[in-house]
Amino acid sequence: MAGKIVEAQSAIVTRRRELMKAGADIRERQGLDTALLSLVALANCLELTPAFMPAVRTASLEAQKAQAQAKAMRAGAQAA
Repeated sequence: MAGKIVEAQSAIVTRRRELMKAGADIRERQGLDTALLSLVALANCLELTPAFMPAVRTASLEAQKAQAQAKAMRAGAQAA
């Protein structure tokens, strides 16, 4: 089970990064974030520690930065 969780988390993180680079649909990114958090919760319930949690944290920080940038761009566009 642990291997499947780690595999799924890796796939989600990879796809999330692809979407961030492409500036793609925010709904898909939000869905991936939700799925990733659910897998982390499942791993915690099963007392598993995913080996790549630093990558998950990095992806989360990237998402926060991108959201802040998008918000700033929208604010700038509205002001102009």
